[in-house]
Amino acid sequence: MKLKNFVLIISLFLAAILNAGCADLNQPTLSAPSPTIPVASTPTAPATPTQVVISGTVSIWHSFEDPYITALLRQIDTFQKIYPDVHFDVTYIPNIDIKASFKQAASDGYAPSLLLGPGEWGPEFFDENLITSIKDAVSTEALNNLNSAAVDAVKYQGELIGLPLTIEGVVLYRNRDIISSSPASFHELISLSQDATQGDVIGAYLDRSYLYSGGHLEGLGGSMMDERGMPTFNNEQGLSWLELLQSFELAGPTDYFTDQDFQQFKDGRVGFLIDNTQRRTELVEGLGGDRVVIDPWPLHDDGHLSGFVTVDNIYLTPRALDEKHNVSVRFAEYMITPDSQSLFAETGLIPAISGSPVVLAGSGLRIADPLISQAMFSLVEGAAYPVLPQAVVYQNAMDLALQSVFNGIITPEEALQNAYDDITSALAGFETTPTP
Repeated sequence: MKLKNFVLIISLFLAAILNAGCADLNQPTLSAPSPTIPVASTPTAPATPTQVVISGTVSIWHSFEDPYITALLRQIDTFQKIYPDVHFDVTYIPNIDIKASFKQAASDGYAPSLLLGPGEWGPEFFDENLITSIKDAVSTEALNNLNSAAVDAVKYQGELIGLPLTIEGVVLYRNRDIISSSPASFHELISLSQDATQGDVIGAYLDRSYLYSGGHLEGLGGSMMDERGMPTFNNEQGLSWLELLQSFELAGPTDYFTDQDFQQFKDGRVGFLIDNTQRRTELVEGLGGDRVVIDPWPLHDDGHLSGFVTVDNIYLTPRALDEKHNVSVRFAEYMITPDSQSLFAETGLIPAISGSPVVLAGSGLRIADPLISQAMFSLVEGAAYPVLPQAVVYQNAMDLALQSVFNGIITPEEALQNAYDDITSALAGFETTPTP
């Protein structure tokens, strides 16, 4: 945010003016001296800006446990060295309680200025006026440095209802002892997987469930729904998506939201695995850090494979925008600077800053864990997981359609049409039903 500079004009005649009468120093300029006052021959000193003291209290509610709370406290400490007159009121509330506690606090008029929480809270809180849009509060430059899918995940009703803090997402893991190189294309992934499959070793074991495969649709140029939550998958891009998922069988066995693929990869028997970044620590513990790699999503036709990206956000409440010096907004922006994001990376969280080499060049972001760097680069090509309230009706319908195709019950065209009909029917009832 730009600081307002207040200019105090210092004149060598100040004593004479004060003797003549009481001057108003809050005015942008001083009135001309009285003709009866002698004019000095020495030049007037140049005007210098008055230092503005930034003060106030930032109130934060969070559910951070160790070691993540350490990163937050270090950010606060550094921020206070810049703004020593800013104070913090930091409240920990267990994850199971914080949502209900925040809603009650907002209802009673004592909500914090900043709330740290998952992306799925945003639309509900915004609809209830518990949080506010950040579109005009946060600089465009700060937003441009963030993962684009993470920013898309906080767009709602034409507003930005949160500031991405950290991210997770669906990625492509590789056991480098089984497959030594990263595939540039999906066709190459199939070839590498087939070559590596022998004995007890499986080249690829890929998940085709909605949560783990829905992002591929956007990577191929399609989309699951529009900004109103209405389905947009029943088209050529949707058919290309289903054809891609069917061809997973060429690379090896497929999984549907079970842990069989994960466990066999962890046991060192699988070359490629599609799973969430949240599980990377468990994989490293099972295989060893040198063997686990997160690959960029391979190209396919005119697009690429992709995975859903989920976010944990900083939410600003109306209280934050009422502050005299915008101290809560300043701190929210500070939390997405490279220095602050580096502190989160030290604790194992994935920064929301874009993993694009263009963004990272010269940013000063410090990442010691190679898997975090690899995940950031992979998630540059990610798809925002839909947080619209309407998204709740998609998962069952899409899972039913996908499994019907994979089991040979109906054609891809029929599956997409059935899912479209089921979802639009459910949405018609959804629009007339109050939000739980």
